[in-house]
Amino acid sequence: MTTTAPPDAVAVAQQRLLAALGLPWGAAPADGDYIRVADAALRADAVIGMRGEDEPPLTGWQVEPAAPMLSEPTAPHGQYQMRELTARQPAWLAALALPPGWSFRCVGRELVEAQAPDGTRHRLGITVEAPP
Repeated sequence: MTTTAPPDAVAVAQQRLLAALGLPWGAAPADGDYIRVADAALRADAVIGMRGEDEPPLTGWQVEPAAPMLSEPTAPHGQYQMRELTARQPAWLAALALPPGWSFRCVGRELVEAQAPDGTRHRLGITVEAPP
């Protein structure tokens, strides 16, 4: 599910993220792949994302608001393509380069941390500006 290079700010953030974690490039969803997003996450300042196994064109990604009471499994969710999230959530795009089994936490335009499949947390502090 590799994609062409994303907008510059996101590409730089993805490269920083993957280098900091010692992960290879190639897990990012393609522009036309879908990410499951809770409606409440689109309005939340802080979100968490978790990636299961991909089933093209669906990625294993699910993004929820970080505040536990804002979203439940029965809450409304939508499927968004990568290109639909580019201007709205650039920090999420950087994190979506993580492979299956990983998760992330973003606050605003900052990718705060990532969690490995073994539960190890990695503090990041990577800020991503919206692409032009």
